[in-house]
Amino acid sequence: MISGITGRKRGTVKLSDVAKLAGVSKGAASVVLSKSSKTNIKVAPETVERIKKAATELSYVPNFTARSLSSRRTGFVAYLLSETIPGGFENTYFMQYMAGVEAVCRELGYGFYAASCQLSKLEKVIVPEQLSQRAVDGVVMVGSVSKEVLSELKRLDLPAVFLNVDSSPEISFPTFCDSYKNYDMEAVAHAVSLNHKRIMFCTSCWNEQSYKEKCNVLREAVINKYGGEMKISFSQAVLSSLDEEIAGINIFHEWQAFAPEERPTLLYGNPMPVLYFLREFNKYGYKCPEDLSVILNWDPDFAPACVPAFTAVRHDLSKIGRDAAEALINHLAKGTSLTARDSRNTYPCKIIQRESSIQYRH
Repeated sequence: MISGITGRKRGTVKLSDVAKLAGVSKGAASVVLSKSSKTNIKVAPETVERIKKAATELSYVPNFTARSLSSRRTGFVAYLLSETIPGGFENTYFMQYMAGVEAVCRELGYGFYAASCQLSKLEKVIVPEQLSQRAVDGVVMVGSVSKEVLSELKRLDLPAVFLNVDSSPEISFPTFCDSYKNYDMEAVAHAVSLNHKRIMFCTSCWNEQSYKEKCNVLREAVINKYGGEMKISFSQAVLSSLDEEIAGINIFHEWQAFAPEERPTLLYGNPMPVLYFLREFNKYGYKCPEDLSVILNWDPDFAPACVPAFTAVRHDLSKIGRDAAEALINHLAKGTSLTARDSRNTYPCKIIQRESSIQYRH
């Protein structure tokens, strides 16, 4: 037991008490217990352990209010989900991102704040009060974000990272995302290996302009790799509604409108619209995978439990969330770079083959 100060009530212990008990300066104790790296004070490992032991013995609780007033830091990171995300916080795809962000905040001693916000419509931007009052130190933004919000982040000088958005000229912040070109082309390659040459894409995008750009990039990539033998079509129904049921039904009618000999033999897209597509598909007497193979663009928990079980592209979304949060918190705590050049938009993915996709033999 470290000898010295004893008998203080929990909650009344000061930083100076910890320093006295550990036999160090108040500055050294502050560096260790505030986890600050922006100081010239260096503390030896054995001294760090002595300070931590003293803090534990005295039940020292940092005064976060005083710390935030002196450092202008709150110790909180916000995870802001755009209203364009279907299902909001019930959407398990984006909750996997959030799990990674929350885990890193917890591990590195930061508080975590999450909210769904109106961020995409230019005429109805609602910036959360926590941002305008600088009640958080940095933000992880997810989904479609308007230029006004980007301007507000710059005005507030608020550090931010973006998830699920590839780099673009409008976003001068770092982005962390498994590039759709990367994983969509993995799906195309798998379809080709199964002898499918007519593929219909029904992957969503934030707005019509972004969707057109995505279609053009993928069409060019497919042509460059496979030539004219691949027939790629892109559903326009994914832009018709944020309601995934309506989108799925409309995608089915798009598919059915093809002449029978020209219909896509493989459907690739987001899980929920695909499920509603198949509900309508089955009503008309079609069968998956006999009449149409299906690949999901990510691998939800229910994919292997469906009949047929869904072939899917598997991504480590939690890892992407962790990387984004680490980049943000390292910037806050250590002053590391946090610019668009620090983006990471290529992550490994793999195809999980299940019963929903088969070799095309017709």
